[in-house]
Amino acid sequence: MGGLRRRLVQDRLQREGDIDLLPAGAAGAWEDEGPARFLLLRLAPALMRSAAEGLGLASGRLEIAPRLQLRDPRIAHLGWALKAELEAGAESDPLYADSIGLALAAHLLRRYAAPMPAAASGQALSRRQLARVLELIEARLDQRLTLAELAATAGLSPSHFKPLFKA
Repeated sequence: MGGLRRRLVQDRLQREGDIDLLPAGAAGAWEDEGPARFLLLRLAPALMRSAAEGLGLASGRLEIAPRLQLRDPRIAHLGWALKAELEAGAESDPLYADSIGLALAAHLLRRYAAPMPAAASGQALSRRQLARVLELIEARLDQRLTLAELAATAGLSPSHFKPLFKA
């Protein structure tokens, strides 16, 4: 597949194999300029907690920051395998589908989760992050912006962005 333009926070060319990783609660809208083949996976919070427990991690203290146009063959492989299993209908094995989902959740946690930082006084966005956020706000003064969009522009999760933006 060639490129297609997809908009979340800004216009960008999306290519086959690109992965947008957004944590639960992140808002976004996509506008495709042409036919597109994509896979949308939503992992239940209970599945993420189960995977975190299996890895010995404190799930309530972890966050996954938004990442756009990520390349991760394991996410792609597990995602398409899960889709195929769920579409198998009567031939589908629920245990197999659950195992794929758990493997995907575990991979996301091992590879992309980080401990939630404690909001310490004096912490704030970097100059570069603040400049990018202000640029987005100015460019979209006539539009409603969400916390998730602002956070993604700064490369942070909404929960991490909020106290830093207030500072």
